[in-house]
Amino acid sequence: MLFLVTERGSKSRQHSMHQWGACDTVRPDGVPVKALTEEMLQDIVASYGKTAALAKRVATSTRRCTVNPLIGREIEGGEVQPAPVKKKVLVAGSGPGGLYVAYTAAKRGHQVILCEKEAELGGILKSEQALPFKREMYELSNTYALFARNAGVEIRTSVEVTPEYVEKESPDALIVAVGSQPLVPPIKGLDGDNVVIVNNYYLEKEKVTDQVVVFGGGLAGCECAIHLGQEGKQVHLVEMRTELAPDANVRHRPLLLKEIEKYVTVHTGCRGLEVRPDGVLCETEDNQQIRKEDKRRADNYRYYTGRIWGMSVSFDLALNTELGMEYIEECIQKAL
Repeated sequence: MLFLVTERGSKSRQHSMHQWGACDTVRPDGVPVKALTEEMLQDIVASYGKTAALAKRVATSTRRCTVNPLIGREIEGGEVQPAPVKKKVLVAGSGPGGLYVAYTAAKRGHQVILCEKEAELGGILKSEQALPFKREMYELSNTYALFARNAGVEIRTSVEVTPEYVEKESPDALIVAVGSQPLVPPIKGLDGDNVVIVNNYYLEKEKVTDQVVVFGGGLAGCECAIHLGQEGKQVHLVEMRTELAPDANVRHRPLLLKEIEKYVTVHTGCRGLEVRPDGVLCETEDNQQIRKEDKRRADNYRYYTGRIWGMSVSFDLALNTELGMEYIEECIQKAL
């Protein structure tokens, strides 16, 4: 048995307790305490990436939470309210955005069908299960899926939403939450068998041996390199810019760079030109071509250079159906 203790004056936490009924006891200092059962624990969203919330506070002078959109917005009255008109809603995609918007729509009283073209839910978060220090992000998708099911969302896996499928289901609203696709740079050799896209690592871990080159020194590339280094692999990180992880937040980045120093050999100012069986051909800032081989020879390459939103899928749906549709970024701001 665990106990939940709310901070005095914390309305958001006290509200989460009230959904489970009255508190079981009150501490001498007046703070209410609630005993939690296993069923109650399933309804708690685990916090992760606390530096993200701290960084947001530095940047915006507000309190924000990655997994709880109500934090910092309590005074705005952001509680989910029943919809005046019930609708049939079709959600395409089961990433964190798709799962949560389906859950929210169901809480408002809509009939919600969520379709995922793959056999497993989670979208981009599925790739995080391979990194021990990112696994909580993967588990977030399981929590959101539980929320959606408990709210009455009908979940269909291995089902792709096509214009024909939309026409067949005839929903009142279509929400496109198809996520993004890897942005593959035009580098010769990236289609080789010794190359693994970072988001597919959890599916192809057996391909990665003891010497690895990671293309791309953004946040995801750095986290990938750190994980491989922690596993005892010899890791070289190639980045065309002069700095690493500029997309990391101000709280997280210094900690990230310390781990990079411990586990990774860094090559900044190097642009990848070609992946070869015996090494990687790069070009430096002064246009000199160098080849990372011999002692720096790599058996495997993993790359992360960025992602592009799944526009081709979305536009195909938009052009082939007259149904009014919302993209996930837009529908978060609107009431169905």
